[in-house]
Amino acid sequence: MSVRAKTTQRAKPFLVRLPSSHIRQAYEQYCLDNMRSLDAQSAMLITKELQASGYLSSEFQRINHKD
Repeated sequence: MSVRAKTTQRAKPFLVRLPSSHIRQAYEQYCLDNMRSLDAQSAMLITKELQASGYLSSEFQRINHKD
């Protein structure tokens, strides 16, 4: 896989709808308090949940950190 293909694959956006504006505001504050962007915090939380649920192996984290 070329570097360009990896970059394109990583940059593919998707829309996440939160159930209420209160949750969105709380999430934005949570991200600010933890000095992370919404995207970075979302990626971290989704990755942790996928690993905990068995949908994503811990091998992913080692591979992902090499990029």
